[in-house]
Amino acid sequence: LRSSLVAIISLPVGVLIAFIVMRYQGINANIMSLGGIAIAIGAMVDAAVVMIENAHKKVEAWHAANPGEELKGEHHWHVMTEAAAEVG
Repeated sequence: LRSSLVAIISLPVGVLIAFIVMRYQGINANIMSLGGIAIAIGAMVDAAVVMIENAHKKVEAWHAANPGEELKGEHHWHVMTEAAAEVG
């Protein structure tokens, strides 16, 4: 459930930011700009899925290397940062 929140929150926020930037730059919402936003949404979904899968893989690897320990605090941030750096 928490993993799906990444895509649920980032997609609408990304589209909203795109429209805000378009407004300030004076770009009309014509068929070309809306098509570009549609393509960008696809890329954002793909990136979110890859990021979430990699984070889950890193968490599972950490649990395998540290059985019985809970992933929290500094260890959690290190694992998530490593997963994000590997993807991005």
